[in-house]
Amino acid sequence: MLDNEVINQYDGLIFDMDGTVIDTMPSHAKAWEMVGQHYGYPFDGNLLYEMGGAPVRAIALEMMKRYAMPLDKLDDVIELKREYGKKLIMQHATLLPAANIVRAFYNKKPLALGTGSHRPIAKILLDKFDFEKYFSAIVTAEDIQHHKPAPDTFLRCAELIQAKPQRCLVFEDSDFGIQAFAIFFLYHVRCLYAKNLTGANHRAGIVHLENIFYGYGKVLGSIGENLSEPLLALVGNKIL
Repeated sequence: MLDNEVINQYDGLIFDMDGTVIDTMPSHAKAWEMVGQHYGYPFDGNLLYEMGGAPVRAIALEMMKRYAMPLDKLDDVIELKREYGKKLIMQHATLLPAANIVRAFYNKKPLALGTGSHRPIAKILLDKFDFEKYFSAIVTAEDIQHHKPAPDTFLRCAELIQAKPQRCLVFEDSDFGIQAFAIFFLYHVRCLYAKNLTGANHRAGIVHLENIFYGYGKVLGSIGENLSEPLLALVGNKIL
């Protein structure tokens, strides 16, 4: 069970948004499928769970390549996805348990939000739940050049809240986010893994770092072979 003693060990808290603080993933997945239907391609929304944390352009490129859709429609696909996604998340987005941690540590520790979402979409969601006030810093897709699985989002968050990376605790749900954290781990940062249960490859229970990093050898080299520290997990709607 995650308790305050764990969190109090750290100087700053960094949160992913989609699928960690706010449950938007089903809405985004549906929006991608609606875009595919519009253009006559069988887009599979589950790709979103593979690439969660990536900006919309990266997801659109991968989706179009997988289904052999001409890339000259890229900008149109992105615009339509944003249109559909905005409508769906406004109707269906809800807060996840990590939101309670945000509220609990507001004004006690510096809090940062690091998301791969477009800034206007992040603004809409934060306004919907009146959550922008909780964060000392917000980093969106427009604010960095290299997105998840690069660690730049987390590093920028740490910089903005004036906390050393090794003194930050990261809350994340996506595989891309975990890869970003894996590189971020070189700075000795702890991460809480909040895998969305609607994803194709969710994990349950207390997991260990070597299990999370299995399959990420190209990113980590041999780091994962020598890790044994337990990684606390936020899974679905329960804090384990």
